[in-house]
Formats: sequence, structure tokens, C-alpha cells
Amino acid sequence: MTRLENLLPLSEKFLRETNFVKISENIPEELKIKLLTEPDSEPLVQFEGLSPVFFLLIDSLNFCFWNADESKTFRYGELKGSIALGMKIKEVIKKYPDLADKLSNDPSGFMKELLLGTTGQMQLVEERVRILGDIGIFLKETDFEKLVTEFNGKSVNDFANFMLEKLPYVFSDIVNFNGVMMPFCKKLRLLISDLEAFCGMNLKDREDLLIYPDHKLPQLFINYGMLIPRSDLLQKLKDKEVLGYGSEEEAALRAGAIICASKIAESTGISYPDLDYRLWVYSKEMNPKVPHHRTISRFY
Repeated sequence: MTRLENLLPLSEKFLRETNFVKISENIPEELKIKLLTEPDSEPLVQFEGLSPVFFLLIDSLNFCFWNADESKTFRYGELKGSIALGMKIKEVIKKYPDLADKLSNDPSGFMKELLLGTTGQMQLVEERVRILGDIGIFLKETDFEKLVTEFNGKSVNDFANFMLEKLPYVFSDIVNFNGVMMPFCKKLRLLISDLEAFCGMNLKDREDLLIYPDHKLPQLFINYGMLIPRSDLLQKLKDKEVLGYGSEEEAALRAGAIICASKIAESTGISYPDLDYRLWVYSKEMNPKVPHHRTISRFY
């Protein structure tokens, strides 16, 4: 059984075995003060009141929105990245009362509708089509809204393992390094948080979610001096080299972010779901000196 909270001790173990990153003992006061303040912007407010199926779709497709050429960033109107895709999903699903049938039988057609009227370039389109098809089959077998209600009062890990079993291609973001199996599971952690925040799901042990490690949170911690890459890795970040998914360097950055966040959570008392949201918002607002790491993956 995968236990999401084990990512913290496993990350600590992994970082004892690699020397690609170090963790500062100190939390910058500037960052602590910022995180103790509610963000002014609410980029997700337009998704309030939407169904669990909407969040299953947007979180499953929430990956790899960066582009080496920033002029080709995926956009829909004034929106970009995952928020832009979310608005397209919100519009397109209204057309299909039997969404499971559409996704299971014509995921490519659904994907084309999501891209209609957008600009820029979306990476890994074929992977997204497969994910849509897998979700369609899942929805034919499962009343997802009812499922969300049925899991109320159960543990985060009960729900996580159910979703990992049913949709492994979508959610099994688990990296094996020298026998250390690290369940990063970024999209799965995000889905659980969104179902709680927007759909009334109520799971036990929500602190087991930790943060949801992607490319932006390591960047924030690097720019605040909490996460310190080795000089050659730092140069790769500055040169915008692509790091392979599951490589030692890439895993070290994500594991380092987990440990940095745990120090902040312990110091401030901010819950992990709130902390992840604030880190994400502030990572998008900052003017970084070091670019985020680039990884091509269907997991983030």
C-alpha cells in the first residue's frame, strides 16, 4: 500500500544518498512572512461550484505546460497553462451529458475540442489523449461523484490507493532510486486537495498530503536560498537543460522541495494544503534569478 506521508522520510533518506542538493537550516524571514499572509490573488475562483469530474479532468491533465519558447506558451484568451485548460474543460464538458461515453469512445475528438480556440503549443498531446480515454473507461465503471461522498471520513491513503489502482497511467508518479520508492504523486495529491476545497470531500489525515512537488516549488526554494543545488546542477538550471523524469538530479530537486516545505510547515503551523497553495501562488508572482527545472513528463 502506498502511503503518501512516507514521501517525507523517503526524501530525507534519498538526499542522504545523493549530493545534488543541500537544504539550508534556516527559513528566510522574508519567505516566512509572505507565507503567513493570505495571497491577494485567487486564480482558482472561476472553478468554484464545479463537479468532482471536472477536477478529475483538470488535475489529470495538469502537466508540462512550460515551453522552451515562452511565446508558444499554451493560452486561452488572457489565461495560460493549467488555468487556460481548465476554462476549456469547463466549456467543453457542458456539451456532453454522457461524458464517459465521449471520453471512452472518442478521446482524440475531445482533445481537439479542448485545443480549439487556444494559442501556443501543448506538449504531450498523445499522452493526454490516452489519459482522457482511461478516465472515460473509469467513469463508465464508477459514479465518481458518489465515490467522493462514499470516501468521506476515510483516510487520504484509502482514496489515493483506490485511484492509483484504477488510473495508474494517470497518477503513478512514483520514482525508484536505488530501491528507494518515492511516491511524489503530484497530480493525485492535487486532486485530493481540490476535491476537499471545492467539492466538500472530507478525508482523515489530510496532513499526509504534504506538498505537491512539481517544477515551480523547487524553483521558489532555490531562489529563496533554502534549496541549494550543486554547482553543476545549478548551471544546468540556468542553461535550461531538460532533466529526465526520474533522474537523480530531477528527483533530488523534488525531494528537496518536500523537505523545505516540511520545515516551513513545522515552523509556521500552516496546513500542508494551504501551504502548497500559497507556495504555488507566490512561485508564479516572483521574479526568479534561477529558472525552474525542465522535465517532460505526464506527471507534472
